[in-house]
Amino acid sequence: MAHRDDLNTSLITLIGFLSAILLFALIVGLQIGYYAFKEREFARKVVNERPAELTQTIAKQQEQLHAYRWVNEAGREVAIPIGRAMELVVKEHQ
Repeated sequence: MAHRDDLNTSLITLIGFLSAILLFALIVGLQIGYYAFKEREFARKVVNERPAELTQTIAKQQEQLHAYRWVNEAGREVAIPIGRAMELVVKEHQ
């Protein structure tokens, strides 16, 4: 029985080179996927979602802008809706 010590170096080199290219492509693909996922999650959790406190504050401000209410009942000061106030200012300055 004959014993062979000859290695096929060209085949080993080709397999190593292709494996390195495949590994590089896999790493780049995973990084692209990671950053895309990170951006989507950031948009979903931070950008698109309003905190409850902000929503309540905006609702309260809108209510104050569009309703009649007493500012100082003792001083007989009344707040009027913003739309009506603008109409009165335009009418006054014509």
